Amino acid sequence: MTQQRTVIVADDEPHILNLVEIILAAEGFRALTCGDGATAFELFIQQPHEVALIVSDLRLPKMSPVRLRDSIAGTDFPVPPMLVFSGLIDHLRLSELFAGGLTHFLQKPFTVDAFLRVVRNLVALREHDDH
Repeated sequence: MTQQRTVIVADDEPHILNLVEIILAAEGFRALTCGDGATAFELFIQQPHEVALIVSDLRLPKMSPVRLRDSIAGTDFPVPPMLVFSGLIDHLRLSELFAGGLTHFLQKPFTVDAFLRVVRNLVALREHDDH
């Protein structure tokens, strides 16, 4: 199977979307950006086998990261790894996140190196699972 290089990035802050898209593009990834969870789900459904990773803000409009994961799990497609980030520590939402099976979290602000290290590791997991 060819290496999957598409990453869906969902955040309601346009400057975060732009920054993450630039970082990912510099690393050879194709970023599909959107401002809410429902759109992230639609982007995934359009090309499920190409999506190596979903990156999402914790406070995502229209569909939380846990609901996004559950919606994907309700399809016939494997759920890609998901990285959730947030600038605010909300222990209740973090508890829901971890209880919902999403264990990859990155606190904002983060360095480019820290972000890319997690992205590379999660994409490698996806590629390993596909073999």
